[in-house]
Amino acid sequence: MRNAITGLVRGYADPGSYEALIRRNQHIRLHVLPALGTADTDLILFHEGNIPESHQQYINARSGLACQFVDVRRTAPGTGFDPAREVPNQVPEMGGFRSGYRHMCHFWFVDFFDYLKDYRYAARIDEDCAVMALPDVFTQMQAHGWVFASGGVIPETDTAIIGLAEFVHFFRARQRHPRAPAPAVVDGPMTNLMFVDLAHFRADANFTAFQRAVTDSGMVYTHRWGDLPLWGEYLRLYVSPERLRLDWTDIRYYHGSHRQMVNAAGSGAEWLQSLRNIAVGKQARCNSNYPGHPSNPSAAVNGNPSGLFAFHTDNTPEPTWEVDLEAVHALKAVRILNRGDACKERAVGLVVEVSADRRSYAPIHTQTTPFGGLLDPDALVLDFRALASQPAARYLRLRLPRSDYLHLDQVEIYA
Repeated sequence: MRNAITGLVRGYADPGSYEALIRRNQHIRLHVLPALGTADTDLILFHEGNIPESHQQYINARSGLACQFVDVRRTAPGTGFDPAREVPNQVPEMGGFRSGYRHMCHFWFVDFFDYLKDYRYAARIDEDCAVMALPDVFTQMQAHGWVFASGGVIPETDTAIIGLAEFVHFFRARQRHPRAPAPAVVDGPMTNLMFVDLAHFRADANFTAFQRAVTDSGMVYTHRWGDLPLWGEYLRLYVSPERLRLDWTDIRYYHGSHRQMVNAAGSGAEWLQSLRNIAVGKQARCNSNYPGHPSNPSAAVNGNPSGLFAFHTDNTPEPTWEVDLEAVHALKAVRILNRGDACKERAVGLVVEVSADRRSYAPIHTQTTPFGGLLDPDALVLDFRALASQPAARYLRLRLPRSDYLHLDQVEIYA
């Protein structure tokens, strides 16, 4: 049987809005497929029928992949995002999670099995996840008999699991299983990136009964139960620990919506967390753009590093990138994340300059050695805290004093 790398993705009117998905796909090409292999693996993107063929072609071309796009509403068996399941929310604290989010939770615990009947293993990699490092997961799962794997376990909020303990007790009683003690904290695997032995769970009568009971209860919709605690509860109660790998630290990725690195090595500059990154959300510009690549200079200050690059200039004399901080600040630190996938050496010689008026610039650093990116321990960190006179800047400019390409992931400026 074949394996699948899957995701559930959104459609947009503007093709430029697929940047997060394209970043995900590029990381799959760079870091996932070399680990999992391509000979017996299909790339499947589920959607709600709102990604037209022209957008699909654009996404694949930009990603360097050949993904299959599956409309969950129109493709057999058509069980995903069933509008008949939509019922009013009964937990006021969960009122901000609309029906689409609840459909997504149901999909990743129940419906995706229906669309993957011909597959043995499946990897779920969400649209906002950029994988940086991965072992040969499917091979190791088979070798060790693991049926579920993830990069870690996290607790769920109390308001998102109202009624779950009672449901589990009722289900176990109906199945004539002993009453299970409630855990001190209801938690679950990090399902935004998970690996599942589909064949095992399809053959597990308890699991298929548990899925039906979850659907029949309607509480994914009335109470916004997420797939995370549902997987957590089932695995805790029905799967022996030796068949699980829920803290696989070799799985490393960036979770964009939470701005969280999962299993990343430390940066060596944890003190930056006590400072404020004043560059987030500011406007940036480059003096050129790589032809055919719609990079966005301001993406380098969005606070959302990708591990790749946010902007990419053309090969021009003295390529530059510059951000307007909107007011003059005394700078305490600057951290620059290099492009993470290739060509890091192009940033050697980088000159960091500051200006108050955008007419005269003063250099504050010249980088003479290579430096790293998001997952590396040697990102470029400039610490000005101990200086008697800290650099004052409204504008911070990065410049290569030669003809070359300039491409970086993120620029953090602290004051």
